Amino acid sequence: MRSLEGDVAIVVDASPLPTIGASGVNKWTVIVKGKQAHSGYPFLGKNALYDAAKIVSFVESFHSFAEHFLRDKYPAVEHYDRIPVRAAATVIKGGYAWNVIPQEVSIEISIRTTPSWNHVGEQFTQMLREFCDREGIECDIREDIYINAWISEGEHVENFMRIYEEVTGKRIEPAIELGGTDGVHFVDRMGVVQFGPMRPENNIHGPDEFVYLKDVEMVKNVVKGVIEKGV
Repeated sequence: MRSLEGDVAIVVDASPLPTIGASGVNKWTVIVKGKQAHSGYPFLGKNALYDAAKIVSFVESFHSFAEHFLRDKYPAVEHYDRIPVRAAATVIKGGYAWNVIPQEVSIEISIRTTPSWNHVGEQFTQMLREFCDREGIECDIREDIYINAWISEGEHVENFMRIYEEVTGKRIEPAIELGGTDGVHFVDRMGVVQFGPMRPENNIHGPDEFVYLKDVEMVKNVVKGVIEKGV
């Protein structure tokens, strides 16, 4: 994608509501360490699952805090009036037998950042380390930043929204995607607008994912207008 040049990129792998930015994608892997023992003699071990459960609860609490207090000035494409930082424990692995106290549990955590909160991961890591220290939890914490949140503003947005209004008859404020998008690969050298047929009810990333033909038609007409009139 780095070889592609242009004035504006239109990303169609997106919502049918125009968006001009996307969330950042960060992943944490936490390896919780305990001590293996026979489940009939739990006092001889340290159950890593119990400490992992505390960390999962911490992530849930951080998410609740972030939803309410770590909000950006930009609207979200759905559900939120303003897009917030979001956190979720998504994968947990540990233990290998029902009668053995597990000595190690792995937790994967997803945090979605916003353009104004790209560095919240540093705060989250510090808070998580402090929490583990207070609770006496031994663990290794690794953070992987996949992409930062971004925003694309300028005259190209106004021009695109004018074409969108002509095609749909609707006038709305462009928003920010809740997920990450390919727009991040273009925003450093050209304007970016996102507009596609992906609605929440399309079961995105789920079985029998689909789109509505009326949305495909609408996207086609808007993109056609962009090609003919330019943005």
